Amino acid sequence: MNPKEILEWPYSTFTDIKKKQGWRLMAEFVNHTSGFIAPSQHLAKSLIKNGAHTPCHVIPNGVFLDRYNNAKASDSPLQKQPGEKFILCVGRLSGEKRQKVLVEAMKYLKTPNVRLVLVGTGPSDDDLRRQAVHLGIEDKVLFAGHQNADNVAAIMQQADVFVQSSYRFDNQPMVILEAIASGLPMVYCDNKLTEGLNKENAMLTRGRSGRAFAKTFDELFADPERMTSMAKASLKTAKEFDVMRLAKKMIELYQAADPIV
Repeated sequence: MNPKEILEWPYSTFTDIKKKQGWRLMAEFVNHTSGFIAPSQHLAKSLIKNGAHTPCHVIPNGVFLDRYNNAKASDSPLQKQPGEKFILCVGRLSGEKRQKVLVEAMKYLKTPNVRLVLVGTGPSDDDLRRQAVHLGIEDKVLFAGHQNADNVAAIMQQADVFVQSSYRFDNQPMVILEAIASGLPMVYCDNKLTEGLNKENAMLTRGRSGRAFAKTFDELFADPERMTSMAKASLKTAKEFDVMRLAKKMIELYQAADPIV
């Protein structure tokens, strides 16, 4: 191939090559070990697909349940009006997290008295604020900025629904575990995110657009009994991710591992 032809390749081609080579390098690395640990099923499958052949153990990240079980909404730094509902998103405000579609969703949301609460900061902060103003829904979006862990736990107790808007980017977001430990119904769009999410505690949107998220939110808010059931299911699911339980599994795995000769 003529080197000049390579220079004419679109940027997306170089990105795809870099991504594929990255997976292959990781797979080659784990093949020099006695086994490897993946925090999610889809990460394990991706490594195996790209050549990993040593024993794989899926052990997800864990969460300190007490911090979220014992948190109180009254300790939150945010004000919530009587009868108001909070849709909560916690994370870095950046393109890959796709909070843009959540702001857009508020334009199409039919349920009254609902605010989107964005906790976090990042490079998309100003753009998201401008978007809210442009859509005329700035009163429906609350930018809470950076919050410490205790404040986040309290805000989660205030929230009615937790939403994860990233798609094909996150592996096993810790914030999902924190949200289910807080007993929140979950809404998401990436069907590869399975740890902590199931049919009992979460709703997968039918699409990734703002309209798709708005439709899912409206469906959920129209069914309070379902929301209560999902909240209970989240608390039940969270027990699987107790950090001490998973730490014990990790210790057992290391003790059973064959030494590398």
